[in-house]
Amino acid sequence: MGSLDCLTAVCPEYAREFINKVGPPEHVSIQQGILFKQLNREDNLAQSCDVLFCDSLIYFSYIYGLLITDRDSLQQIKVLRNIYKWAVLDHLNRYDIIFYLPRQFEVVDDGCRAPEFNDTIEEAILGFIGLHKHLFPNFIEIRSENSDPQEILHDRVKQIKRHVNAHLKKLTA
Repeated sequence: MGSLDCLTAVCPEYAREFINKVGPPEHVSIQQGILFKQLNREDNLAQSCDVLFCDSLIYFSYIYGLLITDRDSLQQIKVLRNIYKWAVLDHLNRYDIIFYLPRQFEVVDDGCRAPEFNDTIEEAILGFIGLHKHLFPNFIEIRSENSDPQEILHDRVKQIKRHVNAHLKKLTA
């Protein structure tokens, strides 16, 4: 993204680092901690650039929380409600554009996300966006017509640059 006419930065997903160090969160309260670490990371990086690309949305803390919450535990449901408030309601306009890059090739088991859960996670993300679509007017799905992973990446970068440049032009007009 360095070819954009502005200073850019990439914010890595804190959850991935957490899982690589500790393992997958087994309780929804851990997801709450991941949310706040990601918020802090994004806020700090955003101060040093014009455009910040985030690997993961803070809303995903809620989505992943949904997948691990014990629905019979009132305490866990309360924590999940708080995550929804903090991640979604308090930050509705956090992202100018949300790019969704669907899985178009098999994901390698990297120890962070087990391939057998990829479909479940993708369905949960799309379900969340579908239910909240009116809240995210700049939700753009970036899909490639190619089948080669390198070509998919190339196509996606090209499409994202075009959308970001168009958005920046609107902001400066």
